[in-house]
Amino acid sequence: MGTLMLFFPAHVCACADGGGRKIIAIYGIVQQAENLAGTGETRQALARMTEAQAQLQQFQKLFPRGIQGSSLTGLDDLTKKIAG
Repeated sequence: MGTLMLFFPAHVCACADGGGRKIIAIYGIVQQAENLAGTGETRQALARMTEAQAQLQQFQKLFPRGIQGSSLTGLDDLTKKIAG
């Protein structure tokens, strides 16, 4: 798996109710998945990617204004990696 980049502007980190912490935690899950994939543990990597995808979808529902106008393309990238 290639490196997944989650780009988000600083205002996303300033979301109320811990939105910034949540997106950083999601990024950590993605990094764990990529590390697992790099060591050949593809099933575990897929499980972590799927978890990150679900959490990103939840984040988008909770903070739709934090996503709009940003380049948080991680959700699309995760979907492609999981499908591929």
